[in-house]
Amino acid sequence: MTYNTNFRRFAVFITAAVTATALAACGENPAPNNDAKQQDVATIVGTKSPSAAASSAAVERPLIRPDTSDEEKDRLDQLWNECRKANGAKMEIYQGEEIVDKTAPESERATEKCVNKLPEDLWERAKRTDPLYEDKLRAWVKCIQSHGIKAKAEGKFLSYEKGLPSEAEQKFVDQCEMDAFGKG
Repeated sequence: MTYNTNFRRFAVFITAAVTATALAACGENPAPNNDAKQQDVATIVGTKSPSAAASSAAVERPLIRPDTSDEEKDRLDQLWNECRKANGAKMEIYQGEEIVDKTAPESERATEKCVNKLPEDLWERAKRTDPLYEDKLRAWVKCIQSHGIKAKAEGKFLSYEKGLPSEAEQKFVDQCEMDAFGKG
């Protein structure tokens, strides 16, 4: 069950959005992202209010570092999906794979129950737990930009001005993430 790189990056975006929704369903009210422009901006993270981040800071989640193998990422994703399925998530078939229907209310409830199995990237953990996150985000963006990739920090999130980076550019993004946020 190996996902291609673009699907993985898209899945990270969807996962962040689903997590924000799940946390909102638990009584949190994510702040609207008034800074978001309706232009051609690809953002790789969802929106969560500081209170949602603070309430989820105590949850220990599996860490996906930029150097984590695709096989390990797939294994962690599979464990998370199996937990949600066991807790009543609605399933659907996508490109021959059984996946969770993220739009179904029962899937949102299952996601809430399995948040401790939701894999998180290095920057996501830093955003939840590191008081220096915003400084590190700016360092990450500066490093990415030094490789000619048009990226910027919008609030507490990284966005790309011309869509997601290519597979070759993603290597720079990953290395910059490790440089900015450390070894996790």
